[in-house]
Amino acid sequence: RMICLDMIAKLVGFLLIER
Repeated sequence: RMICLDMIAKLVGFLLIER
């Protein structure tokens, strides 16, 4: 579960940075 959250957080951060 923690790993999944970490992956989601990384994806969200990447999208925010890209934007």
